[in-house]
Amino acid sequence: MGLTLGGIPGVLLAAFVVKSLPLDVLRWQVVVVIVYTAAMMLRTAYAERKLLTSPNQPGGNYVAHSTD
Repeated sequence: MGLTLGGIPGVLLAAFVVKSLPLDVLRWQVVVVIVYTAAMMLRTAYAERKLLTSPNQPGGNYVAHSTD
């Protein structure tokens, strides 16, 4: 319920702010958001892979890779 109540004014505010921004500023904001999101996704994937391949983690799923 809180997300809905906070989201409605947030969307309206964002719509008016985005409408008044110059196109170059908006473009750079989109680039920054995409780069940040990609970096966070890569960091999460690296952490999950490290957890899955680590034999020393209690409760972790060790994945043994063959050397053939």
